[in-house]
Order: sequence, then C-alpha cells, then structure tokens
Amino acid sequence: MPSNHEPKASTVTSHVSGNETSDKGVDASTSGAGCKDPELQEAFHVFDKDRNGLISPGELKSTLSQLGLLASSTSFLRIHSMIRRVDIDGDGHVSFAEFQTMMRGEPYA
Repeated sequence: MPSNHEPKASTVTSHVSGNETSDKGVDASTSGAGCKDPELQEAFHVFDKDRNGLISPGELKSTLSQLGLLASSTSFLRIHSMIRRVDIDGDGHVSFAEFQTMMRGEPYA
C-alpha cells in the first residue's frame, strides 16, 4: 500500500542545488539504518540505488532525471557542484548523515 508520506524529491533537489538555504563507510550512521525518521530513510534510499550508504554523482543524476527534475543533458560538472554543497567530508558522495543535515536544514560543519 502506498504511503501518504512520499518523500518530496523537489525538496531534496532544492536543497542539493542550493535553491534553499539551510567517516564514510556503510554502517548505521551513513546508511540511515539507525535513523528514527523512516521518511528520511526512504527519501535517502530513493537516491542510494545500490544501497551502499552513499549517493554517488551517477545515482543523483539518474534519480533526478527519472523524477523529471533534471534535464538528461545536465553535465556531471553540475552534478558534482550539487554534491559539493552538502559533501561535508569532501569524498564526492553524499552519506546519510550529510543527507540528513541537508534535509533538516542544519548548518554544515
């Protein structure tokens, strides 16, 4: 049965693209497994297609394109720019902790 609380991809896009102000490894803190917010976990998993606990540039581009929120012709330079806005540890991916910080509007470290 579909949830009435679908994650809002447009909210994610506006945060990542900068239109709103606001230690990697697969473990509970990066994958969202220990998160008490199931909607946030679900939103993260929409992007984390391979379930490795990280949103890669390819996953971000693919998901935003599939959702109709990004032109398929958008360059990877633009995608990397989106990721850099929230990539606290600078590894080129978005972990669950970074995603959570972005979505909650918390200041970036």
